[in-house]
Amino acid sequence: MIDYSWEIRTLDTIPDKDGLSRVIIGVQWSLKGEIDGVNHSVEGYDYLNSPDSNSFVAYKELTEENVISWIETTLGTKLNDIKRNIEIDILRKQGKIVNLPKPWLLDPDLAPS
Repeated sequence: MIDYSWEIRTLDTIPDKDGLSRVIIGVQWSLKGEIDGVNHSVEGYDYLNSPDSNSFVAYKELTEENVISWIETTLGTKLNDIKRNIEIDILRKQGKIVNLPKPWLLDPDLAPS
């Protein structure tokens, strides 16, 4: 089982937009996966949709969970691909995935039967 953890690196904001102040427009993040002490991280940056004034969270009231939720929503199904890539890289580091030569490039006389 993989343990995942997010790190929010930066919050890019603009002073005001549509009457709202300190509006976050982009987030730089890192997602780390770990299995049995072996880990791999992926970094990314995502632009956020303009906030709705009815659901706007004031900057001082934001939590890490708010921002992670926005990233996960923005990534959508792409998040599954990111997590899968993290898992594959960890399995490679553990030696559980190996790269073999392309079978069509092997000398037929040397190819294993």
